[in-house]
Amino acid sequence: MPIPSQRFTRRELNWMRRWRSQAHLRCGNGLVRPTSPSEWRQFLGEIEEQISRGTFKFNGLRWHKIGPRTALSSNHLEDVLVIRKISNNIRRCYGVRESNRSQLIRTAKQALAESVPKTILRIDIKSCYESIDRNKLLNKIQSDSLVSSETVSLAKQLFREATARSKAHRSQGIPRGLILSTTLAELALRDLDKKLRALPGTYLLLRYVDDILIFTTADREHATASVRELLAELGLKINESKFSAVRVGCNCEIQCTHGHTCPCAKGCLCIDNPHARCEFDFLGYKLSFSPHNTKDPKKLNAISCTFSTRKISRIKHRVWVAFYAFDVDHDWELLMDRIRYLADNQKLESQPSRRGLLAGLSYTHAECDPGDPTVETSLSRLDQFYRAKLRAIKQLIPPIAYERLARLSFQSGFAHHRRTDFSGSRVLQIKKCWAR
Repeated sequence: MPIPSQRFTRRELNWMRRWRSQAHLRCGNGLVRPTSPSEWRQFLGEIEEQISRGTFKFNGLRWHKIGPRTALSSNHLEDVLVIRKISNNIRRCYGVRESNRSQLIRTAKQALAESVPKTILRIDIKSCYESIDRNKLLNKIQSDSLVSSETVSLAKQLFREATARSKAHRSQGIPRGLILSTTLAELALRDLDKKLRALPGTYLLLRYVDDILIFTTADREHATASVRELLAELGLKINESKFSAVRVGCNCEIQCTHGHTCPCAKGCLCIDNPHARCEFDFLGYKLSFSPHNTKDPKKLNAISCTFSTRKISRIKHRVWVAFYAFDVDHDWELLMDRIRYLADNQKLESQPSRRGLLAGLSYTHAECDPGDPTVETSLSRLDQFYRAKLRAIKQLIPPIAYERLARLSFQSGFAHHRRTDFSGSRVLQIKKCWAR
């Protein structure tokens, strides 16, 4: 198999193609959208020629709102392929890899279950992407000479044209929404990882972009103070609404002189409430645990892992929007596909030679145990919410359609890993009501 290079050739750009994810894209720069293999060769060859001549432009860039945030994207096929290639070049040269969400959650559960005194800091960096000096970062990439000058030049051109299209002044920071943005953010936060791991007492650091979990043997006050001081030095701020610091251990350990192997621990009576629970959200999960370790060091602490409150709220909102869209179009088959899309799981194709990605609650939240009472309760309430909405439109749909809709269940879809298959065009139609 040919070895990838950093050049923006027809062959290299062809490797940046993805199935389905480009179905909604159109072509600009005077190019015609390809369909056949010969048309793809011509299309990619024209992009290669424009880049070599220095006439390539990112004409499809657009700023748009995603909730309270402003994001950058492109609806031009050639823009997306070139941006993917820029990101791919930087990732391969610097060995940038995104953390695996499921692996991070498994590690967090294991660390919480360990019966040792510890402090857990849950940190979310405020305006992380906007706080990164992209010009300084790109200049560093250029001075390192690991990435081709053509790659850096196209990256700088991308951000210049994005700034020119913005009504607000966005010459600093990394715009959200691009695959390149995630790559640059991961590269920029490497220094933060090293310094957080070097803090006294820190023995485990888990980070997914701007979501951070720190396990340390330091007490809560000292751990919090040292982290705040470090972030301030790097020009980063903590999102206080998502910050939490929890101490897991004995209430009297501060006065104890025995250290971590205290012989008095088994007879300690200082636990105020044995049923007390601490919890925090991390990567779409809610982790719940006791603020006290088990008295038997050979046993593990009980940990509950379920869906985060925000995740459940987002699903409920999408269910509500789907029913609202039904009030407008009265298309019950489309409504059913939208609920199936939310309640079941799908296989997303990537490339012809690859297996593809599995999406849906059973896969995005695989660390939730279907037998956990908290998981069952969350999904059961989600089903109750859905069926209440369904009963409200019972008179508007045929009886057979109502029966089919009533059989849909979030709890069943998650527990049995039920999968549904939709065409790319149907997926776009399903998602249309949620993009408004």
